[in-house]
Amino acid sequence: MSPNLTTCETMLTYSTSIELRLSLLLNWFILLPAFPIIGYSLYFSFTQRVFHKNTQIQITIHLAALLVHCVGRFALHTADLFNYFYPYQSGCEILPNFYRCLIFRFLYNAGQATVSMTPISITLERLIAVKYNRAYENCSINYGIFLGVFQIFLAICYLFTRYVHAAFTPSSFTFFYCQTLVSSTISTAETIIPLSMIICAQIISFVVFRILEIKNKKLRAVADINLSTRYTLDQGRRSFVALKSFIHFNCITISTILFGLVLLHLASPFFTKPNYMAIIELTHAIPLYGIIVCIGVWWKLRILDGEQRRNITMALRGKPIHTDLYFQMFEKQLE
Repeated sequence: MSPNLTTCETMLTYSTSIELRLSLLLNWFILLPAFPIIGYSLYFSFTQRVFHKNTQIQITIHLAALLVHCVGRFALHTADLFNYFYPYQSGCEILPNFYRCLIFRFLYNAGQATVSMTPISITLERLIAVKYNRAYENCSINYGIFLGVFQIFLAICYLFTRYVHAAFTPSSFTFFYCQTLVSSTISTAETIIPLSMIICAQIISFVVFRILEIKNKKLRAVADINLSTRYTLDQGRRSFVALKSFIHFNCITISTILFGLVLLHLASPFFTKPNYMAIIELTHAIPLYGIIVCIGVWWKLRILDGEQRRNITMALRGKPIHTDLYFQMFEKQLE
């Protein structure tokens, strides 16, 4: 569609919006530390045996999705901020390019969708680990691959609801801000129902993960199991303790974002379009979530490793250990 005076003036309201500029600047600066932190976490997860190999696959996919989201977001925000602050004569000079919006907003959405599905796949992986605890340590990596594919499949299903009515070539509309639904005829119900389903799935994953953690603790309290099985259960405890903060924070963060998105969508008539987009970008705090969860899980693993080293040292020195039945049995094996 050829730009006209109204189009140019509308674009000016976006580019000069203080709220939108501040929102983009804040998110842009958060992305700067997000890249090295998430990137190193992905490298570490890919090269080190931190969890069971099947758990590790889910974590690796999660971190890769965080990076994909950050790449798309960084490209979008950098281009918008450059246009908004660069001297221009008319608002029409800085109208977003359709294909830039399509490609980078897709990366933005794809990463966020995959991150949202991670608690489901990790909870299913822990369910298998608890159910087959006696043999899980040496089980096939196919479980992890299948769950990883399932996680991506769920993300694709959600993305389908976002893009089913969207245009993939320029048509009779104008982008003022790179937003998926601008080129879509999606209804309010089609927007809210998928979001509500993800929120419910997040809450169910939260509850089931907690139940599995309690089940693992009860299994570890049983005395008449061999050392190998107890080691597997102890490694399961490590995964539950380290990932508990991840599951909880992911569920709380993603559910809050999606619930806020539902409310914001319903209340959109009360906001100007630039302010609506400013709030959208602030509520989609995925890079900040990535920084916090990477540091949180790393810190928890550090505590667990320190505790394990102390227990092994005490067992080798013949000192009594009261914190864990596995180490009590390990101590007896040394006698």
